[in-house]
Amino acid sequence: MAHTRGVVQVNGTNLKYETKGKGRPLVLLHDGLLDRRVWEHQFEAFAQEFRVIRYDRRGYGGSGAPRKEFSDVEDLHRLLKHLGISKVWLMGASNVGRIVVDFALEHPEMVDALVLVGPALSGYSTSIERRREIAEIFSAARTEGVSRGVEIWMEDPFWPPAKDRKLAREKVREILAENLPKVLSLISMPNLGIASSPSAVERLHWIGVPTLIVVGERDHADNLAIAALLEREVLRARKVMLPGAGHLPMMEIPQEFDPLVLSFLRERATSIKTN
Repeated sequence: MAHTRGVVQVNGTNLKYETKGKGRPLVLLHDGLLDRRVWEHQFEAFAQEFRVIRYDRRGYGGSGAPRKEFSDVEDLHRLLKHLGISKVWLMGASNVGRIVVDFALEHPEMVDALVLVGPALSGYSTSIERRREIAEIFSAARTEGVSRGVEIWMEDPFWPPAKDRKLAREKVREILAENLPKVLSLISMPNLGIASSPSAVERLHWIGVPTLIVVGERDHADNLAIAALLEREVLRARKVMLPGAGHLPMMEIPQEFDPLVLSFLRERATSIKTN
């Protein structure tokens, strides 16, 4: 099976990406703390049936850091153009749910289905409590060191895999230790990201493609509320809650996550063929 690694230059930086498999293209977008390796299991498994693409967002993993104003949506658009993809399925986790939804609103002609995992959403106001908790973790990482920041993140009750999921926890810890210095650098810089306007929360009824929302039962109340909002406002949305899972079910319980998403994508592929 063909496995291609590459780098594409986008608006003053380089984005590192991988593709594997053949068939309908599916792009996997990682969260706001880790990198493209959060999709390790899905990248291999889903490539048996589809053309799977994953990449490190600007400032993460092997991609370059922001040097000037940029748009995550435009970065994705440029990557797809580079790969010759005009129609795509998008799957995004956590903070990147906002990019997936924003892309679907800005380029509806290019999107055929969405999978949102514990998503954030542009225009949704995160609770003051959660913003304070996250700020305190980053503050500790800056003042006490990255290793301390990693340990505090790993004790967060919502974000990491459960403590009995030892292999998943160690993988998350490894990726976080590599990326946390980059995240600290990003949040210490002036905000160069260009937000979509108007925000997605005002336009969810414009999304017309089938949308699967996957959320862990242990996830934070903000993410559970966003999942409920998306289910309510997006016309063809379906929400599934995974019992016992936290914020990263694709890493924590791939044996449950993967069949759920594959069933959704196969159903979509069949629907396209018959239309």
